[in-house]
Amino acid sequence: MKKYILEPYVAFDPDTATYLFTKNIKLEENQSPAPQISREIFKIYFPKKIFFSGVIIYIIDIACFYLQKFFLEENAIPRTAIESIQILVIIFLLISIAQIVGIIREIRRLKKLYQEINWPAEYHYVFFEEGILIKSVDMEGIFYWDDFMSIILTSNTLAFNLCPAGTQKGNIFIKHYPRLHNFYLFTDIDEQIKTLITSISQRYKKLVVFR
Repeated sequence: MKKYILEPYVAFDPDTATYLFTKNIKLEENQSPAPQISREIFKIYFPKKIFFSGVIIYIIDIACFYLQKFFLEENAIPRTAIESIQILVIIFLLISIAQIVGIIREIRRLKKLYQEINWPAEYHYVFFEEGILIKSVDMEGIFYWDDFMSIILTSNTLAFNLCPAGTQKGNIFIKHYPRLHNFYLFTDIDEQIKTLITSISQRYKKLVVFR
């Protein structure tokens, strides 16, 4: 049994499910995804909207300061408004820092994973209308599509995020996977996978994120 897997989660019987297609990938050590992990994980998880919202609020804060100092009468802009903007800047900054720290930890975890595995690395993904069967270097199980908190697709990565502990599904998964790690298929994403994930995004609103 793989590290951190107590028992594979089985959501449905693959023999009675609607089979779509299978992807088998075998990577030799010189094909390790380790060199692309940092770039892909930042692409997947970097909080662009939060970061740029924080930058805009910070610019507004600076603009208010200079307007108040050089162009407007004293106290033309209420002090409470300026303080509120400054608090928002701090909140957005703290959220961005927390997410970046989380990204760095995930990158380190994945690089350590690929340093420790026995090569070649084999991935076996079976796609069904109902969900997916996965056997990879760090995950094994059968999941419904909506078992995931989110599925993230880039041109080179398919990422599956499990629901966190404390949620209904997370409390089920933690009995199978104590660390509740996200898991990834690092490969060039072909049209077959893109078409399926697009279809899933239409069936399950807010489940799929395209990067």
